[in-house]
Amino acid sequence: MRHFSKFALAALICLLASTWAEAAEKLRPSGTVEIVQRQAGYYLTLGSGKGVLHIGGRNYPFKIAGLGFGGTGFASIKAKGTVYNLKSRRQFAGRYTATRTGFVVGKTSRGKMSLKNANGVQLELTVERSGLMLTFGVDDLTITMK
Repeated sequence: MRHFSKFALAALICLLASTWAEAAEKLRPSGTVEIVQRQAGYYLTLGSGKGVLHIGGRNYPFKIAGLGFGGTGFASIKAKGTVYNLKSRRQFAGRYTATRTGFVVGKTSRGKMSLKNANGVQLELTVERSGLMLTFGVDDLTITMK
């Protein structure tokens, strides 16, 4: 039994190491993004706003809106971060699944947001909020280029 436990532990370590290596390999920085958004919710959250995609020395404005689950309160959001795996700006627009965590009380806030679309484009954002909100949930967001 002891031998089996060591084998299972070694197999688990190898699996985790290969998953981390694969995840790190897949994320290629392509540019940066800035988003300004307002969110409101009581379990269901609604959000809309605008942003700018920065790639190849150019700026591309866009709109963002969506519906999510897991949050209560109201907040204004400023998010900045890195865009990964974007081969063409045409891959940027579309539907994204987002996960978010954070809180805000007045101007004190912490938060992160991760978005991914069907093209493999991923956004990893640091979020600053103002208002009164506790958030931990999943969103379905749509980005449209202006």
